[in-house]
Amino acid sequence: MIDYNLAFKKPFSDFRKLIIGIILNIFPIINLISYGYILESSDIKRGKQTDEMAEWEDFTGFFVKGLLSFIVILIYSVPAMIVGAISLFAVFRFVDLEPFFRQIISMGPQRIQIMTPEKIFSLFDFSTLAEISLITLFSLMPLLLVLLILLFIAAYVSPVAVLKYIKTDNFSEAFNLN
Repeated sequence: MIDYNLAFKKPFSDFRKLIIGIILNIFPIINLISYGYILESSDIKRGKQTDEMAEWEDFTGFFVKGLLSFIVILIYSVPAMIVGAISLFAVFRFVDLEPFFRQIISMGPQRIQIMTPEKIFSLFDFSTLAEISLITLFSLMPLLLVLLILLFIAAYVSPVAVLKYIKTDNFSEAFNLN
């Protein structure tokens, strides 16, 4: 049985380790070390809860665990990303951005550098966005509903898969959801 008091106190048991994790978590890519450390400190391998955090000693191992866990989450998110790309393509199929890009290219790089965001947005012809009718949006609703369902499935299954990987230290176990 999980002792929630112990679980909430665990990160604060050693402030030095907590501060190291917070600092490493700020920087992209390096935050995978922190993620791997969090997973290693989760006590899922030991089978019993402890009140001590793991030592910051194996940065390479923490990075590899964090990276592989991120890859597992990414793999479970691929169907949602595909449906999202299809729905984005379907929306932009109805919007004609060619006049905007043609006007930007004809302006030259020096002119673009001095433009404010308001001037850049004034180049858009927002009347084309009005062409996307409610019928078009309603026709995309089933696709967006599938996207939402796939995102929920990925958000529900990927943490379980990551914990199965961490428990066994076997990457293929993340995809064995029996």
